[in-house]
Amino acid sequence: MASRRMTAQQVVGMLFKSSSDHDYETDSASEAEEEVRDSGSEVSAGEESSDEEATLSADEGPVSEEDTDVPLVQQPGALRFPVRRPELWVAPNMEQPEFPAFTGLPGCRVNTENFLPVNFFELFVDDVFLEEIVEQTNLYAEKYLRDNAARLRPHSRAAQWIPTNLEEIKRFLGSTFLARGHDVELNMLSESSTGYVYNFHVYTGRDSSIDPPGCPPTFGVTEKIVWELGRRLFNKGHHFYVDNFYIGVQLFKELFRVDTVACGTIRCNRKGYPRELVCKKLERGQCNALQNDDLLALKFSDRRDVYMLSTIHDESTSPVTVWGQVAEVRKPVCILNYNKHMGGVHRVDQRLEPYTAIRKSYVWYKKLAIHLFHLATFNAFIVLKDRSPDSKMTFVKFQKSVIESLIVVEQARVTREAVVEDVARLKDRHFAEHIPPTPKKDFPAKKCRVCFRRGIRRETQMYCPDSPSKPGLCVGGCFKNYHTQKNYWEQP
Repeated sequence: MASRRMTAQQVVGMLFKSSSDHDYETDSASEAEEEVRDSGSEVSAGEESSDEEATLSADEGPVSEEDTDVPLVQQPGALRFPVRRPELWVAPNMEQPEFPAFTGLPGCRVNTENFLPVNFFELFVDDVFLEEIVEQTNLYAEKYLRDNAARLRPHSRAAQWIPTNLEEIKRFLGSTFLARGHDVELNMLSESSTGYVYNFHVYTGRDSSIDPPGCPPTFGVTEKIVWELGRRLFNKGHHFYVDNFYIGVQLFKELFRVDTVACGTIRCNRKGYPRELVCKKLERGQCNALQNDDLLALKFSDRRDVYMLSTIHDESTSPVTVWGQVAEVRKPVCILNYNKHMGGVHRVDQRLEPYTAIRKSYVWYKKLAIHLFHLATFNAFIVLKDRSPDSKMTFVKFQKSVIESLIVVEQARVTREAVVEDVARLKDRHFAEHIPPTPKKDFPAKKCRVCFRRGIRRETQMYCPDSPSKPGLCVGGCFKNYHTQKNYWEQP
């Protein structure tokens, strides 16, 4: 995309909370995120930031399990890690941090000339992917029928199963988009200005085995999630804006080491955050800050105390107009920029919520699958708007066009092809032949169409070259039935 800001969001309610995850708790810690959002509703946009900005955001969640300050001890035969020592925090000097230049290649690099809405959707959900769904669906049905053959009645719905195909799956997908229901949420990394979803992660609990490449061994689960979501963007100068569920002093230092700067709200009970800053009393409108190398810790007193951590900003403030007050109020630039850039994930939720297709009866993995199709539709719409900035198409119209293409146009094409196939196979003369060899196979094979419609997995090296679709057919009964019966899959 044209902008280089990235963001991330965490599911509310999927995550645990452990009182042992932190050293101590205060009420202000759990309210910091809400305060920043309140401030954001009162202020105008902060300073214009560079195009290299990227953001990560997430809903407020529990403190992660990495908050135990235990020295690392060398074990026999183990790698040597340094023993942790207290962090040295000093007064800042209003010096803007130095961070690497942006070297990434943003934007869409696909030729989309003459693309229809459904073509943008197919950039994310192509026929190869859907063919895999077709194959796995038929395999599951075959196994189910085999395992339950003894108890299934002849006229039950399951016993009437006919193997599905690509066109049927497309129509199912289109009809699913017409449904309404409840949505699901993920850990997401999104571009902040449009909400384009770059990456996502399904949280599986505190015992998650997530272990992304290059991740420091001392990271906890939430820090590993950030690392996994953003690791393909490291060493390119991206800016991350991170919600307080993920944020930690060690995380920001490691991100800085891979040329990725970050900013976000932080809970004041996080390990490594300066205690003297937390304990300092401030009047409303005042702020105080401490610095540790390139890391800035800042406390701002508004309706509640807000705690920030940044490797992007200094402690400078900027005047803003607050609703209901005549005089301007000065607020830290890091808070203004955080409010400006961290909303990418919320844009996704706002766009998708009115059009979600999740039924209450769906189990979690079905909800997840349908939600990912919705994300693909949303991303396709963002690409369309990027490639055609003058387009007046709304997301609703875009969805309707995609649904129409999946259901109506595809169905018309399938019906037309089926009629042509039926006329040819029932009236013309046909002779079975061996399937011609290919560069990779001397004796290629196809699925027998008749056996396939009967729910039998059988391949054959013979086919009918005289039929329009050139189907694979077993020599004998299958070949005869296909060319003499309209419903060729029915037993004679």
